[in-house]
Amino acid sequence: MIKIEKLKRADITNAYKFIQKNLMDFPLSPKHSRVHWAERFNPKYVADDLFWSEDYACVVAKSDGKIVGLVNGYLDSGIVWFSWLLIDKKFRRKGLGSQLTLATEQIYKKKGYHKAVAETLPNNTRSNKLLKKIGYVIEAKLRKHYAKQDYFQWAKWL
Repeated sequence: MIKIEKLKRADITNAYKFIQKNLMDFPLSPKHSRVHWAERFNPKYVADDLFWSEDYACVVAKSDGKIVGLVNGYLDSGIVWFSWLLIDKKFRRKGLGSQLTLATEQIYKKKGYHKAVAETLPNNTRSNKLLKKIGYVIEAKLRKHYAKQDYFQWAKWL
């Protein structure tokens, strides 16, 4: 059974290991970008800076106590800005990405957030399909954005 919950302090090291494994395996994002975020998202940084920030969002999916999915981002002026959605290879294509995203939306909708935003590469067909399926629309096409690549900016009213 899958349990979805906000990241707990006790899970920070496991979340770091999960991110290291799954972020580096994501071929669509430029390697230097993946390396930067994988190094930056280390247990000390998360525990000391992010975990206690009211501007940080991280929700995990667990199976038998092990992290198998993670979505994170930041919170600003009533908007949930998703950064990553990472799912363990064994759990992909089973609806977990949708469940995790929708659960995160509900957590922050209850806290008064009114909109969620995500950015994807145009060739990230799986993420683009998922976002469209759960009600997001392309709000902007960002040219030469992160790492000089084009991106879609998706949005959904909560």
